[in-house]
Amino acid sequence: LIVTNAHRILRGLPLELDQSLESDFIFIDSADEEDMHEGVLKLCRDVLPDYYGLTSLDQVQVLSAIRRGPAGVSQLNRSLQQLSRGRDFHALEIGSQKFTSGDKVMQTRNNYELPWKTMQDGRQGAGVMNGETGIVQSVSLEGRSVTVLFEEERVAVIAGEELNDLDLAYATTIHKSQGSEYPVEILVIPSGAPSFLTRNLLYTGITRAKERLFLLTRRRTLTMMLKSNQANERRGSLVWWLSRQA
Repeated sequence: LIVTNAHRILRGLPLELDQSLESDFIFIDSADEEDMHEGVLKLCRDVLPDYYGLTSLDQVQVLSAIRRGPAGVSQLNRSLQQLSRGRDFHALEIGSQKFTSGDKVMQTRNNYELPWKTMQDGRQGAGVMNGETGIVQSVSLEGRSVTVLFEEERVAVIAGEELNDLDLAYATTIHKSQGSEYPVEILVIPSGAPSFLTRNLLYTGITRAKERLFLLTRRRTLTMMLKSNQANERRGSLVWWLSRQA
């Protein structure tokens, strides 16, 4: 149904919704943001391990339309980190975030000078780009640094002011996910300004999933997005969008 519904979105047609765990496109009607937040945790804690055998959050990506609020990226990341690492763990605190070994992280700014070395052959180079994801290998509280394994087996040590360019990435925004694909995706779309929640945003979010998608939203939000023809219109939603960003 992922491909089928992607085509239906482009045509503005109602989606084929399925709540069966056997489906590759599973719709979860959620009353509000708190319900969506708890739904994500239940999927990651219970449903994915018990029904699909997915025991690690490395195997699933959560996407949200917003950054702030119970269903936003910031709160979801904190809850998913606790779910993955427990409440008490050896961590380096940077602002409102904590980093520890095993965390999923994302680089949020192009850094052309950040040195890296490949694990396999020790080849050296420089440059980690905005949107690249990785896994924290270790943290140093004394040196205030984080060692991250990025894609293509590149290991980089991030320290000092450069740590401000690192975000937790258990959850990320739909916007940040553009160009990426994930085997299993949990897509969270809270209610919001009609001119922000567009058909284009829905299409982008859904087409990031390759094998299985869980969509948490309200039916009326979904209907509103499908009726939208303002894919590139931002003026009416700018104030609302800015209010939901960190």
